[in-house]
Amino acid sequence: MMQTVEAEINVDGTVTLLEPLQVKVKTKALVTVLENGGSLGGGNARQMLEFLQNNRLPAEARPSVEKSVHKLLNLYFTKAKFFLTAFCSLKISNNVSRIRS
Repeated sequence: MMQTVEAEINVDGTVTLLEPLQVKVKTKALVTVLENGGSLGGGNARQMLEFLQNNRLPAEARPSVEKSVHKLLNLYFTKAKFFLTAFCSLKISNNVSRIRS
C-alpha cells in the first residue's frame, strides 16, 4: 500500500520524517522535493516563469473566456442533438418493427 508522509530534507541530504511511519520490511520510497517557502528553485520552473512573463501573447492572440465557453457549449449541444436524434430514430424504428410484427 502506498503512503504519504511529510518530511524535511536537510542540506546534507538527510531525510527526517515529520510524522510516524511504520513498515514491516525494508521499503523503497520516492521522494518529491517541494519548493521551500514559495521561492522558485534554480531549475526549469524559474526559466519557464521568466520566459512566460517576458513573452506574453498579443491580446488578439489570446482566446477570450467568452469565446471559449461559447465554443464548448456549441460543441456540447451539437453532440447532444446528434445523440438525441439517433436515439429517437432508433426508438421509432423499434416501435415500427413491433407494429409490423
